[in-house]
Amino acid sequence: MQATIHDVQPVATGLDHAECLSFGPDGACYAGGEDGQVYRFRRGEAPAVYARTGGGIGGVCLDGDGNLYDCNYGRAAVHRVSSAGEVSVYSAGTRKQPAIEPNYAVFDADGFLYYSDSGSYYRPTGRLFVVRPSGETEFLFGGHLHYPNGLAIDPDGSWLYVVQSIAPNIIRFPIVGPGRIGEPEIYAKLPGVVPDGLAFAGSGNLYVACYTPDVILRVQPNRGVGVVIEDPGADVLNRPTNVAFEPGTTNLWFSNFGGHTVGAIDVGESGAPLHLPRPG
Repeated sequence: MQATIHDVQPVATGLDHAECLSFGPDGACYAGGEDGQVYRFRRGEAPAVYARTGGGIGGVCLDGDGNLYDCNYGRAAVHRVSSAGEVSVYSAGTRKQPAIEPNYAVFDADGFLYYSDSGSYYRPTGRLFVVRPSGETEFLFGGHLHYPNGLAIDPDGSWLYVVQSIAPNIIRFPIVGPGRIGEPEIYAKLPGVVPDGLAFAGSGNLYVACYTPDVILRVQPNRGVGVVIEDPGADVLNRPTNVAFEPGTTNLWFSNFGGHTVGAIDVGESGAPLHLPRPG
């Protein structure tokens, strides 16, 4: 059954246009702000800013020690932010191919950090990078991707899923070895929307937050696409760019890039566990 805006649970407010959110090993939710703020909060709590990176933060993910990794499109770098708020550059692309617009990152079980570098919104120049657990960045794929954005690794660890926001579709790459991928295939076409962020349920259902129109979709393992919730008025979802499952529940949280809040909806299933490795 499709949810409505009346089913949205308020979670937090007071964030500065958070584009992404993710949960850490402590069970808290983390997000980044448009001015480089790094937030930490739990349901019903006021988000606390515990670090400032400058620039603007897109995607975030965490490791098993509670370090946060931000894709900072304003600084053209991925930062590592310790739980105490210490900020350092983790990746800026490679010498030959410096990062332009890091957008979204995801860890695999072995501590390899994959991230999208979106490039131009209007021309297919996007790329993928991977950072080895040793800290070395390698070019992975692309130069011609259509604004690669959200990433996800399936529950089996077999595929890397990538949103192409202006294609618009989801492609996936077979993971053929540590930090290595094969040739992509189109997993789902999503006409009429601008897809942004991804989150897997344990069932293999893939949840897709769309920047416009204001809708969250579900792609089933058989590749059927359905609507989870839509907001024609764009005042509750308000640019739901990313989604993440609240641990131990069936609640899917979404960030509100057009405003200042985080909301949640009960989707009746729990999320696939995130990889929280300890690289290095």
